[in-house]
Amino acid sequence: MRHYLRTPLARQLLTIAFSASLIMSLPALAANVALATSPLANSSALSVAPNLMMMLDDSGSMDWDYMPDNAKNFAGKYGFNSSQCNGVYYDPDTTYTPPVKSDGTSYPNATFTSAWKDGYDATLGLTNLSTGFTGGSGGGASGINLTAGPAFYYKYNGTLTSSANQDYFNTSSPFYLECNTGSVPTSTGNTNFTKVIVASTSTEAQNFANWYSYYSTRMMMMKTGVGEAFKSLNNRFRIGYMSMNNNNGTDIADIAAFTGGCAVNSLACQKDKWYNKLYAASPGQSTPLRRALSQVGQLYANKFTGVTTYIATITVSGSGSTTVSSITVPGG
Repeated sequence: MRHYLRTPLARQLLTIAFSASLIMSLPALAANVALATSPLANSSALSVAPNLMMMLDDSGSMDWDYMPDNAKNFAGKYGFNSSQCNGVYYDPDTTYTPPVKSDGTSYPNATFTSAWKDGYDATLGLTNLSTGFTGGSGGGASGINLTAGPAFYYKYNGTLTSSANQDYFNTSSPFYLECNTGSVPTSTGNTNFTKVIVASTSTEAQNFANWYSYYSTRMMMMKTGVGEAFKSLNNRFRIGYMSMNNNNGTDIADIAAFTGGCAVNSLACQKDKWYNKLYAASPGQSTPLRRALSQVGQLYANKFTGVTTYIATITVSGSGSTTVSSITVPGG
């Protein structure tokens, strides 16, 4: 067997020759490549619409009214009923607007004395927030169940507001100790927390009612936020919808031009169909992230033609046009 390039000089000559060939080829390569001067999504002559598959996390934890998971430890303490410690709970500094429909119009504002337990499912009933509030969401798997009374929250007055301070795992951390104090709902607060009772005549009654009906669980907050984020997209995008667990049995809309303009709930347009499936999502089961991404890949590989349920194991080879998938999950 013969061995080549054993001497340092030979290796150096080969390196120089290879580098020179790269340098000489660069001008020719650059001359043949035309780079876009503006984002493709903003181009007036877009010929290939971006493909986006929205994969929603519809696992059981999406029904919870606390975030992250360890925030449940503060149930019965100030922290559970304060946005400082519970990422789902009412924040007086946030304006809670009703969700948007597929045609861009809004759902109605909730009514404080007869607020929907779940604004996306009116069959779950109503709550009088002046007398029937139990400390959390009325439509989900709440982490707290107090004796019914007036709506309230605890406003944070302390200094541990940065994300670096929010240590949910060290039970001795200053943040955890602050959140885990008090006795709810009887305590009026302390130096760091002040109890605020929301009356039906108060200026924030509307805001609290909208939070309760449209944001008070992870799933409701996700639906409202995602609906708002997608409202301005149109047929310049091709968008589909899937959920991780297919809890409703038909939680899939194949990728198609995001065409609007149809009557809400007519299902005649892709955008209306997409919003209808998003807002009908039901939490349950686990969080199969890997399987979910695999299923998106299978769809892009044209392995799901005409399929409305999608539990399968398929080996995919080859690839098509550039595509994007999006998975929405809770911050547990």
